[in-house]
Amino acid sequence: GIGSMKIGIHQPNFMPWIGYFNKINQSDKFVFLDNVKCSKNSFFNRNRFSTSKKFSDFFWLTCSLKKESYRQNLCDVMFDQKLLKKHVKHFKIRHGKTKEQNFLEGLINLYEKQISSVTNANLCNFNKAIINFICENLEIQTDIILASEIKNITGLKKENLVIGIIKELDGQTYISGHGAKNYQDENKFISQGINLQYLDQNFINTPVVNCEHVSIVDIILQEGLWKTKKMILH
Repeated sequence: GIGSMKIGIHQPNFMPWIGYFNKINQSDKFVFLDNVKCSKNSFFNRNRFSTSKKFSDFFWLTCSLKKESYRQNLCDVMFDQKLLKKHVKHFKIRHGKTKEQNFLEGLINLYEKQISSVTNANLCNFNKAIINFICENLEIQTDIILASEIKNITGLKKENLVIGIIKELDGQTYISGHGAKNYQDENKFISQGINLQYLDQNFINTPVVNCEHVSIVDIILQEGLWKTKKMILH
C-alpha cells in the first residue's frame, strides 16, 4: 500500500541467476548499482551455464575485461565483443531445439546487435539490455533506475550509499539478499527509518549444478518461461 515503497538494489550482472529476478519482482523500484568499482571474479562479466540436459555440469560464459577495468566504475567498463560469437554458438548448439524459440531469437538478436555495433562495447549497457529483455519475457514490470543517474549520492560508500539511494527514491523498505545479513549493519537502516526485508531464496524447485545456481537464461531455455515464472513467484 501507500507508504511501503520497496527498493531493490544490485549490480547490473551478466545474465543473472533466478534470485536476482525474484528481487526485481519483489521491488517497486529496482536500482542498477553501476556507480561502484568493478571487482575481479564477480558476476558482472560472467555466469554459469549447464553443459547437459541433466544439469550435471557447468561452465562459465565470460565477457573478457581488460586489466584497467578493475580501476573503473561498472558504468565505464568496456569489453571485447568479438568473443560474443562464442556465446551465440553455445546458445545455438546447446539450445537450438528449445521450446522457447522466440526467447532464443530475441536473445541472439541482442547479441548480433552488440557484435555488429560500431560503438565500443559497454558491458553495463549490454547487461542491462539483457536483463530488461528477460524481465519483459517474465512479465516483470518493475521500474529500473541507474544509480549513476541518481543525484546527491556521490562519495557515499557501502551502507551509506544504499541508504542514500533509498532516501532519494522515497523508499521505506530495502529488499536485501540473505547473504547481506552477515556484513550489513542493520541499525544504520533502522535509525534512518528504513525497514529491511530479507528475501527468502531457497528456490527448492530450481535446477542447480553441483549445488550452484546457473543463469536464469539457461533455465528458461531448458525449462521454459512458464515454469521459470512459477519458480520466481513461488
